[in-house]
Parts: sequence; C-alpha cells; structure tokens
Amino acid sequence: MRKNSIIISCIALVAITFSAGCGGSVPVSVSSSVPAPYESAPTGTVVTAEYTELAPRIDGVASELDEAWTNAQSTIVKVSDSANTYEVTLKAAYDDENFFLLASWADESMDVGGKPWEVREGGTFKSGTSLPKQDMFALGFEASPIKEFTKQGCSVLCHDNSYMATNDKGEFLDVWTWMSAESGQLGTANDYVVGPLANFVDPKGETFDTTSAYSYFPGSLYANKRNARSPELMQRLTIPYSLMTIGDLSKMVEVPADTTGLPAGLMVPYYIKNSGTGDIACQAKYDEQAKTWTVEFKRKLVTANPTQVQFAHKLEDGGFYLFGLSLFDNQKGVSHVYTTEPVSLEFSGK
Repeated sequence: MRKNSIIISCIALVAITFSAGCGGSVPVSVSSSVPAPYESAPTGTVVTAEYTELAPRIDGVASELDEAWTNAQSTIVKVSDSANTYEVTLKAAYDDENFFLLASWADESMDVGGKPWEVREGGTFKSGTSLPKQDMFALGFEASPIKEFTKQGCSVLCHDNSYMATNDKGEFLDVWTWMSAESGQLGTANDYVVGPLANFVDPKGETFDTTSAYSYFPGSLYANKRNARSPELMQRLTIPYSLMTIGDLSKMVEVPADTTGLPAGLMVPYYIKNSGTGDIACQAKYDEQAKTWTVEFKRKLVTANPTQVQFAHKLEDGGFYLFGLSLFDNQKGVSHVYTTEPVSLEFSGK
C-alpha cells in the first residue's frame, strides 16, 4: 500500500487548537481505502513494527518483561527547531489486531499544568502562555492522499492566517497527541483528523474558528470554550481545579452569563473529555532520576472510520507509512521541535 506521510513542521498550531470543540468541523463522508505502496522507504529513517504474539502492557513503563519491546528495534529520530536538535527513541510492534508505539526522550522537568482558564478581577477570563502548561508529544499520518504532501509536508495544510486545513475534498490528516496533564488522567491520547474547510466557512471572517477543519473522535479531548474569551463550562466552586478527576468532569455546570461574581484566581479546566471510549490507549511515565519521558500508544490496526489512518497492510505487498512527530517542552503550542522530513514506518514479521 502507498504508505502515508506527514511532516508536522507547523504542529505548534495544531497543538494550540488540537483539542478544540467539535463545532464547525467537517462531516465525515469518504469511502475507506488503503493507499498504494511505495516501492522502497521514501526516507532514510525507518521504524520497523515487529510482529508480536504477546502484546505489551500499556503503562508507560516499557519494562524488560514486555517481550514486544525487548524484541523491537530502536530507531533514533531527530527533532529540531531553528536553534536546537534533540533525539526521540522509537519502537513499534503489532499483533493481529493492534498497533503499538513506544517513544522516549530526555526532558529536564515534568510539566503537567494543562493550560487552564483563570478568572480575573471583574469576572473576565484569561488563558495563555503565562498560565501553567504541560509536556506534549504529537504525531500524525496521512490518512488519505494529500496533494503535494510528500514534497511540502505540513506547509500544504498551513495557511496565511494561522489555521490548518487540507485543500481538497477527501484529503485527511490523522493526528494523535499525548498530553501530560489530560492524557495522564484519562489514559487515552487525543485523536482528531484535519480535513478541508466546509464551503460555508470563511477563514477571513471575524468569528472564524481555527479548528473549523478538525473532526474529533469519541474519547478525545476538546477545548472548553464558549468563544475565544470564555469557557463554556466550569466545575462547581467546591472542587479545586488541581484536584479534579474524571468523575468531576461530568459535574461541570454552564458558565453563567454574568461572571462578575466569580472569584478572581479561580482556575477552570480548558480541556474536557469527549463522550465515549477513546480509540487510542495511551500511558506515560516520567523518570525523575533519568530525566526522561516514556509514552506508549495502542490503537486498532483498522478502525471503522475511513478518515483515520488504516494500517491494513499486507506484508507481501510491501510498502511504508510515513509519519512525522513533534515535541513540546512545558508548552501549549508556543514552542516545539519537530521532524524536518517524514519517518518511514514498515511492518515486519507475520
């Protein structure tokens, strides 16, 4: 099959808005297909997914007891910005039903702020780079062929007024994102697809939502925002923001029209779990001694939604998927390092 490609060189924009609400997203209306294969690995860096009969435990530990990881090949992937280059170690595996990915990298600190809303004097809200942030890891796959994507990467999706969308009907980019605050609490990675803007959406309009081309899947997270200046929901005042659990999310109430009575300094969650069970199981651990993050992903090889990447490979057909990744250190779309060319993913074994 033609294996898919992505360079998330502008994934800072994605991560700023990747958990935004579903309003305005394009409807899913394409037929499932498996792209045709490349004859050889399109890029020099290749990650090999080894077949395993014993699936790894998704706990963020990746211990020596996990046969899938001890038998898998390690691949070093370089990520960089204009000034620095860093390394991410990747391993991949699969069984008859699922695809597994293991990522680890050095990080001097564990940041799990989560970028909340904060009530200011007078009842207005703020949410920005001055508030607590979190570490993040994002990767993506070309779920259907995107014109010029293999040549231009993310620049095909990035537009002048800072939004992401594909240019033609039927083009979809599947993005998976781990976030140290939200994913750590929920045990799932955020999963959404970037597609084309709907015909009625005007990207130059005053009320344009930069996430208009995004479609979200059950179990993902979306931004708790009524508009750019206010959240839609808030926890009851008796529940501290820092102590909220999954159960507390269902107890949230609508932000009142008159917010002048809200106490200054109140923190309100920016991200809320969507209904349903997430497609991508995800867990991570931070090693205080080694100063490293380890993140594990698990997703079905094939899903029911054709806009998601489908690992419907046949080994006899050969071929490679292409993907890119990006890291955010204590950031929320403010600064990131990323792959400057796609990484090839192949399947080996059964």
